Amino acid sequence: MKDYTYSLENYNPKVGKHICPSCNHRNVFVRYINNDTKEYLDGTIGRCDREDKCGYHKKPKEFFQEHPSYQVEQPYVYQNVKSEMVQISAYIDDETVASTLGQYGSNFFVQGLIDVFGQDEVMKAVSRYKIGTRVDRDDEVIFWQFDQYMNCRSGKVISYDRATIKRGKTISWMHTILGLNDFNLSQCLFGEHLITSKHDPVIVVESEKSAIIGSIVIPEFIWVATGGKSSGVADKLKVLKGHKVTLVPDIDATESWKKLVEENTDLQGMVVNKYLFCVATEEQRKNQYDIADFLLDERRSDCAKAKLP
Repeated sequence: MKDYTYSLENYNPKVGKHICPSCNHRNVFVRYINNDTKEYLDGTIGRCDREDKCGYHKKPKEFFQEHPSYQVEQPYVYQNVKSEMVQISAYIDDETVASTLGQYGSNFFVQGLIDVFGQDEVMKAVSRYKIGTRVDRDDEVIFWQFDQYMNCRSGKVISYDRATIKRGKTISWMHTILGLNDFNLSQCLFGEHLITSKHDPVIVVESEKSAIIGSIVIPEFIWVATGGKSSGVADKLKVLKGHKVTLVPDIDATESWKKLVEENTDLQGMVVNKYLFCVATEEQRKNQYDIADFLLDERRSDCAKAKLP
């Protein structure tokens, strides 16, 4: 397949722009279409308008090289923009998930954590969160999303550097990699399956990495992640209604999460912790530190335990 067969779609006010698969911001992502059939390509193929802060741009040629058997989606039909179609959530089967639960010796993300926190504690977290490994892709880790009923909604695939444990630019979804073109993705909180009682104290963070590291350093809490700072966060948090919940957003999302809690009745009682916002240096603000960065820097220090809820 050639790139000239495809182009970025022209703006359609009935549809708007899409959610970026990298930064999770709404109405910033422009998808590629097939110029002959007017069909959308995969939802991860496109360009984010936030070029300075995100910079995500997946071209068709690059995607098809990674997924040679992929088939394009069916075209969208705009019959009535006010109507809503009810879709049933799709799930990944247990056998597929189980096939990824291993080969951690070559998993850059897992090995990077072991370098810092030691094998015993890290492997306990790996088991709790059911972290997956992509075969022949050592830098890519699979963060499976299991809901409260242990249904696997899908798995987010992210590349990591072992030395820095920093995220790379590769972000995809397992249902896409598996070629499940009609898959209806309905996300839930990462780690949602770990909440088994209303009495479980829960800490909510943005990234999957933060949840895993937090659970290692401060295991007294159940750590879950929204997978982003804005897209669908309120809906994901509704499952925590009635729980003792503390939200620990990244520095640049403190005010937006505070507003989110104030404006949603289902989230009343949840507390937004401003610790990071208050103690961050200018350099840390510039680098958009999250709780994982602080915990990695402090390496299980008593200071980190004392100042979180």
